[in-house]
Amino acid sequence: MKLTNKIIIPLVFIVTLLFSLLMIFFLNSEKKIIKDAQVRNSKKIIEQFEKDKNDRLEYEKQNIEFLAKMISRISAQYVYDFDIENISLSLEEFLEVENIKAIEVFEKSNNEVFSALYKDKNKNLKDKYKFIEKDIIWGNSSMILGFVKVYYDDTLIISQFKKSKEELFEKLKANNLKQQEQLDNVVFNQIIFLISIAIILFILVFYMTYKTVLKPLKILNTGLDSFFMFLQNKTDNTNRIEINTNDEFGSMAKSLNDNIAVSARLHEEIHELNNNLEEKILLRTKQLDEKTNKVEVLLNNADQGFLSFGSDLLIDSEYSLECKNIFKKEISNIAIGELLYKEDENKREFFEETLRSLLNETNELKIKNIISLLQKEFIINKKAISVKYKIIQDSRYMLIFTDITANKILQKKINKEKDTLKMIVSVISDSEEFFDLIDEFNNFVQNRQKSIDLNKTALHNTTTLYRTIHTFKGLFAQKDMQFMLKNLHALENQLSKLLSNQDNTNEHLLNLLNNTDFNSWLAKELDVIKSILGDELFNKKGKIVVKEDTISKIEEDLSKIANKSNLMHEYKRVIDDIKNLKNKPIYTMFNSYAKLVNQVSTQLKKSIYPLEIIADKNILVQDKIKPFIKSLVHVFRNSVDHGIETLDERYEIGKDEIGTISCSIFQKEDNLHIIIADDGKGLDIQKIEEKAQQMGIDTSSLNTEQVYKLIFNDKLSTNDEITTLSGRGVGMSVVKYEIEKLNGEINISSQVNIGTTFEFIIPT
Repeated sequence: MKLTNKIIIPLVFIVTLLFSLLMIFFLNSEKKIIKDAQVRNSKKIIEQFEKDKNDRLEYEKQNIEFLAKMISRISAQYVYDFDIENISLSLEEFLEVENIKAIEVFEKSNNEVFSALYKDKNKNLKDKYKFIEKDIIWGNSSMILGFVKVYYDDTLIISQFKKSKEELFEKLKANNLKQQEQLDNVVFNQIIFLISIAIILFILVFYMTYKTVLKPLKILNTGLDSFFMFLQNKTDNTNRIEINTNDEFGSMAKSLNDNIAVSARLHEEIHELNNNLEEKILLRTKQLDEKTNKVEVLLNNADQGFLSFGSDLLIDSEYSLECKNIFKKEISNIAIGELLYKEDENKREFFEETLRSLLNETNELKIKNIISLLQKEFIINKKAISVKYKIIQDSRYMLIFTDITANKILQKKINKEKDTLKMIVSVISDSEEFFDLIDEFNNFVQNRQKSIDLNKTALHNTTTLYRTIHTFKGLFAQKDMQFMLKNLHALENQLSKLLSNQDNTNEHLLNLLNNTDFNSWLAKELDVIKSILGDELFNKKGKIVVKEDTISKIEEDLSKIANKSNLMHEYKRVIDDIKNLKNKPIYTMFNSYAKLVNQVSTQLKKSIYPLEIIADKNILVQDKIKPFIKSLVHVFRNSVDHGIETLDERYEIGKDEIGTISCSIFQKEDNLHIIIADDGKGLDIQKIEEKAQQMGIDTSSLNTEQVYKLIFNDKLSTNDEITTLSGRGVGMSVVKYEIEKLNGEINISSQVNIGTTFEFIIPT
């Protein structure tokens, strides 16, 4: 041990000191290198972050451009057909995309908004949002029908990146601290390493100093060889290392003997486990097979179809039995786009392109928005099938199919029964008006060819017929006769096209009337009414029906007799009574308008007090006034649609939140006065002038009331959208046409945010 104290310990101390100095030098160098690396890394990360942000914004812009292109394609057919009613329904689902805030469709001919959908009530879109504009091109031609503007908001992405940048700096700061801690740990580990080196040096010097180390090493080597042979199963046991000295070799031998004993026991246990491993694997495999079979049974007995596919979009061979029932064939290895869109290549390409793009997307919000654009319902083998899309692990899709045919049929039946019930209530509430409408419509159908005056132009005849059909549409809508309303609206569309067709002729009109099965439309509605109410309503039992011509002839004959016998003063009362047989109380002709106002206000979600008709019940009028009274349906509709504001609008300007429409009827001197007034927004004189100028009407020399009366011109409407309520500019022209037949006149007064009053004066 003296030699150890003199040589080994000083030698180890010197070597350890040298290593410590070297390590301190290298540690300082490493700290500087790490700090420089951190600075460079932070700079690169920030540069990459900005690049990612710009790439993301560009990608969002490309995505919106892609959606705008889709919207322009979808809009083409509606703009071409001038179908404003349905285009909004087709484009509503695009507003579900979070970043899209508004969609405006412009028609080329007048460069005005054809249709618009807004998610944000704030209409200052150009100041608030970015937009992308795309031309609307008709089919494969180069004809441009208009263009669409899609407004989108990318501030959410910018704010997300700003937040991510802040989080990134926090992470970098934490990472730098962590690296510093790791560096301190390295210093500590290196100190431990130095100590280990000193021990190793000590052992090496010890072995070099004492030659007697060879014998203990040989014994150790022999014992270890025996142990390794045992581990390789070449011997049945292992020999003990016989070194019983009190020095380091003795300790090592004892430690090795203990470890060998433990290892031998472990070896025997491992050998036993290996012998049982195969049996356990077989048992586990059997258990997994049983679980798989149970899952398969559950899926096959579910009322839904389950299938999956990967990035190649080919359906996996494992799918539920319900899929086979839905598609009526084996579907494994068929492309999902080919399965769902076999007949529509454009939809199939869009569908597959969307699925592939989703596999590379990591933003959950964007994934949700894109999935919302995928078609959710299909008609497959004459069944309505709903589809639910799920992205599962390993970039794979799972689709869940549910047969909703029964639900669709039930909902359709409920809607039909609801419409039928509304129609029955309308008929019962005023059966006399209902029969008048039926008689008037039948009379039009029987004499429809007479409505085409061959001595007049096709344009004149088309306009007259257009007014008639438009009025009938409004009257049947009052009675909730949806089938008649639908067919009359379709006929109105045909007439609208003829009005713009320069090649239109009276022969075209006659062919259209002759080929239109008016009787079957009405018969279908009447069959439904009779099936519920029976024939009693149509029998009119207990009434004596006398034609008006007969009453007029009796009046004429009695007047002749009275004149011949100079007894006119005695016959006057009887003659007056006969005249009154032809007259009816005028207030009864307005009975249905209270219901009309309530019906239209409910449809437009506006709050209006019940309409009250103020009239002297003794005012009697002849049937010749009935067409004019019926034409007033357009005035009442416009008062609700154009006049009365929404509840929010009225509240903002301090009005009663519930609107008022009134109707007064009185006689003054030899004239009948009918006044219809509302407390709405008033007529927009500037908008009327703009519409008139677009139609080529010079308004420069007209006074205010003359401008107001332009709303009675054909095709002049201040409504930008065509609906089943208004928008064609025909209804008010019908009112003008009917009152002119009675030699009457119209007076209009209107104030902004105060209301509008229509006064109709008819000679009696």
